[in-house]
Amino acid sequence: MEDVISQFQKMKDLFPEEYEQFSLTRVAGSLARPHVSAALGIKWNPLSEPDTCVRVMSPWKKILSPDGELLFLCSLASSRGACGGQGE
Repeated sequence: MEDVISQFQKMKDLFPEEYEQFSLTRVAGSLARPHVSAALGIKWNPLSEPDTCVRVMSPWKKILSPDGELLFLCSLASSRGACGGQGE
C-alpha cells in the first residue's frame, strides 16, 4: 500500500488541478477503505486502543482532500455502525 500512497501523492503534487478534476481523491478513498477496515477489524476497541485508528489512517491523509477525507471517514464509520447504528 505504501507504493499506492506514494504514487497518489506524486500525482497530487505534480498535477493538483487534474487530481481534483478527475476526483482522484475518491479513487484513493476507495483504495484506502478496505485496507483501513481490515486493519481496524471487527475487534478494534477505540476506548482501549485509541491510537490504532490514527496510525492506520495517517498515511492516507496526505492524498485525501478535506472533502474526500470526510467522505471516507463517514463511509467507514457508517459501515461499522458508528453513525447511530444505522449503517447510513
